[in-house]
Amino acid sequence: MSASSLMEDLVEQILVRLPPEDPACLVRASLVCKPWRRLVAGPAFRRRYREFHRRPHLLGVLQILQGDEPYYSRFVPTSVFRVVDPVLPCWLVVDCRHGQALFATTNPRIEGTLDLVVWEPMTDDQRRVPQPSPEPEDYVDYAAAVLCAAEGCDHCGCEGGPFRVAFVSTDKGKGVTSARLYSSETGAWNDITSLHHPEASAHFAASVHVGDALYFRGIENYTIEYQLTTARLYVLEALAKCNGRPGVRRCG
Repeated sequence: MSASSLMEDLVEQILVRLPPEDPACLVRASLVCKPWRRLVAGPAFRRRYREFHRRPHLLGVLQILQGDEPYYSRFVPTSVFRVVDPVLPCWLVVDCRHGQALFATTNPRIEGTLDLVVWEPMTDDQRRVPQPSPEPEDYVDYAAAVLCAAEGCDHCGCEGGPFRVAFVSTDKGKGVTSARLYSSETGAWNDITSLHHPEASAHFAASVHVGDALYFRGIENYTIEYQLTTARLYVLEALAKCNGRPGVRRCG
């Protein structure tokens, strides 16, 4: 191994140990010289950095507050990392996953439209999502989720990559729950999927992503399941315990 190669390896061994809770350390290191910048910006270093530190560090939490507006959101850092503007007025955080956060206007019945924005705290990049259908006046209860759409991604560095947004809403008057999926790669929503269930209703709460499905908490003992690939919609009903074991009934 040449002296220059040995030095590059030593530099990488040092830089890979910079604390993930302070991303500014990597930024400062990249400003030292062009070779260091190429090293830090390279995919091989980023992969090794993720493997060395294993789990991504928690940079902060998104908090929903009530003030002059009906609701607003604020980024509360848990490390030295800071966003450009931690206060996000008039926006309500809906979901957060794979390094991205999904926001919606606070009240579609007041605003008349439902705007959705995907925000990346690390880059401060904001990407607007076109309004889903049906129109806001047709529904009151809704839930949504954002997730990475890159195939084979380990979700340790999804910044700037493709994403999907799932939107589930309920028309209580008709007892119909509907779902649609938006793709940033096509810039469009897929065909709407609907399910009639008089008692199930979408509930504004965090979703759970398991395998190829998203699960949204409904009211009472109901959970709404949306299959991402097949675009199938189901309602799961929690049954009373039988012989000490809880049961689930799937409707769809």
